[in-house]
Amino acid sequence: MTTNAMTRRRFLQAMVATGGASFLAACGSAASPPATGGAPAADTGSAGGSVTLDILNENWGEIYNNLMTVIGDEFTKENPDIALAWNFDPDWSTKLATLTAAGTPPDATVMRAAPLTTFAAKNSLTDLTPLLAETGLTRDDFITPLFDGGIFDGKLYAIPGGADYIALYYNKDVYRAVGLDPEQPPTTFAELIEHSKAILQKTRAVTSSALGTIQQLVSSPTGPISLAGRYTMRTIVRSPPTTRPMSKR
Repeated sequence: MTTNAMTRRRFLQAMVATGGASFLAACGSAASPPATGGAPAADTGSAGGSVTLDILNENWGEIYNNLMTVIGDEFTKENPDIALAWNFDPDWSTKLATLTAAGTPPDATVMRAAPLTTFAAKNSLTDLTPLLAETGLTRDDFITPLFDGGIFDGKLYAIPGGADYIALYYNKDVYRAVGLDPEQPPTTFAELIEHSKAILQKTRAVTSSALGTIQQLVSSPTGPISLAGRYTMRTIVRSPPTTRPMSKR
């Protein structure tokens, strides 16, 4: 195993083992050589380090990009021999496909939870299952719906690094006007559709403003490196969850 490959392995183990920063996972086919250069970092890199790992990330703007750079700098402080070079690209999916096809994939990638199946089916991602085992962590150490989003065909290809929480608002006055119980908002998608149809039939208008208080949050896996799972709604809860890292530790 090359020095860079060993460094990537230790990097991934560290990312898996650290709760809030556990969104980094390897990218690249196990059958292909590890990336030693790839595309140059478009925006910034962490200072120091005897080995520099390229991280491809969607460009979500200055605030987000700066935050990720700070996270990378903190990682390098704790691991002085590993530097992170961030490549923030608005067209990350095309770049990832191009680099992978050329045999020079990034060492890791952060992205929306969308094209896991496509890249995994092409053997373009590293199976993280053995790396997870080496850290001593298991599925139960993570928020399981988010963790499961990184699994394809029984193998783990991504570590969760964030989640979107979509708040549903509803207008109690509208509920009363159409004969719905204002104290019983929808708690499933089936109920949401049913209530929407009732409002539509009575008022002929359904808008997002018709739906006032946060009663329901929908969690979906998003933002893992190395492609998280399909971008699907996962969990419905009645009250906002407390803020916590993607790993329970």
